[in-house]
Amino acid sequence: MCAAKDPMASDEMDWDSVYRAENGFDGPPPWNIGEPQPELAALIPDVRGEVLDAGCGHAELSLALAERGLTVVGIELSAHAVSAAQRAAQERGLTNATFVQDDSTTFTGFDARFDTIGDSTLFHSLPVESRDPYQQAVFRAAAPGARYYILVFAEGAFPPG
Repeated sequence: MCAAKDPMASDEMDWDSVYRAENGFDGPPPWNIGEPQPELAALIPDVRGEVLDAGCGHAELSLALAERGLTVVGIELSAHAVSAAQRAAQERGLTNATFVQDDSTTFTGFDARFDTIGDSTLFHSLPVESRDPYQQAVFRAAAPGARYYILVFAEGAFPPG
């Protein structure tokens, strides 16, 4: 997924501006609730092995998993969000959480590495044509027998436009 230079000229979002709060929201984006989304937080006890947090944003899921002693890699397109996640990990003394700025549809270098993969609302935010490449990148990164947890909004959850 690529950040659009002119958000009005494309269906793609400029994710850095979203995470810098230059997004029309009053404060952080509404999905950034200061903790993992409840549906994924409920799964934390089942998470095992090395973890990929795809589209980690401010990385609340990554940080919660790292606090439980798991090794976590968060991948996020927004440099601003990656910096915030790195600062939060450093402030909490979490050396087992690392964050990489990369395109979730093309990232490489993690082949067969992750036992658990989490996606907290990334998939549905991708343009339709980017979803298959994203899934291919995730599957490349999955270790044999990996678990894949994905949280998406229901169809029709947002008004048109």
